[in-house]
Amino acid sequence: MRARIVEVNQDAVITEWSEAVAERLNIPAQDAEGKTIQELLGEAHALDFDRLKKSGGSCVVGTIRAEARGELLQGETLWVALYGEDGAFNGALLILQLAQEGPDAKEIAGLRAWQAQSGFTARFAAHEVRNAIGILMGTLQLVREQGTEHPNTGERLNHLEHVTERIRDSVYRLIHLGTGEEESKPELHALNEVVHEVVMLCGETLQRKGIQCRVELDPDLPEVPLLYRSISELLFELVINAQNALPGGGEIVIRTLSAEGGVQLWVRDNGAGIREAEREKIFEPFYTTKKTGTGLGLAAVRRIVLEHGGSIGIESSPAGTVFKIRLPRSQG
Repeated sequence: MRARIVEVNQDAVITEWSEAVAERLNIPAQDAEGKTIQELLGEAHALDFDRLKKSGGSCVVGTIRAEARGELLQGETLWVALYGEDGAFNGALLILQLAQEGPDAKEIAGLRAWQAQSGFTARFAAHEVRNAIGILMGTLQLVREQGTEHPNTGERLNHLEHVTERIRDSVYRLIHLGTGEEESKPELHALNEVVHEVVMLCGETLQRKGIQCRVELDPDLPEVPLLYRSISELLFELVINAQNALPGGGEIVIRTLSAEGGVQLWVRDNGAGIREAEREKIFEPFYTTKKTGTGLGLAAVRRIVLEHGGSIGIESSPAGTVFKIRLPRSQG
């Protein structure tokens, strides 16, 4: 099965009709772009779009039945909202996952699993992009305030390049939902390098919020098999989580340690701690105690750890919280 993408603006007018959609539905792009979703795909899809637009949420799922070249198709749909930096609704992506009419139970189960996974991945991609844009805007503000002649300008431009790469990677994963192209294999990396990169990205943002970030790295740490971007995102999420626990400022400590059969990564903050009842739920998707939270960051952290064959634990008290992650030296 292969995902297919349609992009529409805030008025439900089609602005991009991908080649994969054109081929499967036998409707060329020149006949689709400029028309509304209702005109081309019918009222049901227009209603799904309206539901997404009015809800202010991230996505809406649905189904599709269509006929092309005398063949009856059916499948699942996922609407993903697109918001501007000002929070305004700018349109949406419609992701189609089609199967031939009469698929067996295994095919239907595959479509349902894709729908659930792509819904999570789409929400998380939006979550990643939002966090990265926050760093991007903060760095741009510093460059604007202090001028291009400031001695840190070169380093800040490097920050912007790294953040832009993060946004690009997030969008790439969204575009390639269900194609298999978003997957890669772990390669040997130094965990300390990941720490240096994330601290570089977040350092000035933390300083502006009155938060000191300290690192304690094991210089003899062995390389372990990692999906580099995934582990970078994992640490980024833990730092953002620690930052949110320190609204009045404080300290974050990132530590790496050698462990039997692998390595450990600890992220500690000296915030007010997490209540025991909340600790049992914080890794659940969409669970959040913040009004503006998505409930995706720590759920994604746990998923990345499990994908690497590792484990994650949490210790918390009124004096602070520490997340302890163990990653194996070999997988499988």
